[in-house]
Amino acid sequence: MLDLHRVINRLVTVFVQLWRTSRLRFDDPVLENAFWVQHDRASVNLVRVAWAMAIVQFVVIGTVLLRTVTYGHGVISFAYFGSAIPVILLAFASTFVARLDRWRHAVIMATLVLSTVVVNVPFQWSDAPQGWVHAANILMVCFTFGFVAVRFRLAMMHAAFITLLFEFQLHMRPGSDTLHDLYASTFYFSVLAVSALAGFLLERSLRRNFPAIH
Repeated sequence: MLDLHRVINRLVTVFVQLWRTSRLRFDDPVLENAFWVQHDRASVNLVRVAWAMAIVQFVVIGTVLLRTVTYGHGVISFAYFGSAIPVILLAFASTFVARLDRWRHAVIMATLVLSTVVVNVPFQWSDAPQGWVHAANILMVCFTFGFVAVRFRLAMMHAAFITLLFEFQLHMRPGSDTLHDLYASTFYFSVLAVSALAGFLLERSLRRNFPAIH
């Protein structure tokens, strides 16, 4: 006869074990702090490369958009060249100031949020091709989980923000096509799922190896 109480206890035990192995946080706060100090120190060059790549991409995409659209030039110029690029330059410069190391993740998140707004909002006030914003949001997802070395939970929060803006502008833009929107959303969520899984596994791997070398 099935022992329901024993089965429930076993399921709870398995769940707790999975939670402990998947939770991206050390129980010891000192060890947790030491992990991020070492992580941020080791990843600073990666972050600098990420910001440099972002600047180049914003310059290229902004320039192409200005040469492509028939209206909305003022919005695109301000968003790309008056907002995003200067802020990313400041974020890049902050990586060379030791006193700002403790604010590293706050600076990264603020820069990512602004960049996400920039790549989404102008498309409501210009005739830029829909594929541009689709590709831009996918790039934002890849940057968030793969290059800027931000904490995974913060990356997930930003991914949710990207998704909200992307879906809003995708469906609210005049002349949107349902079939195209479905294709774009499906492809976007596929990239998001793969990127999030990669980001999770990367941080978990770093955490597993950290106590052994610390």
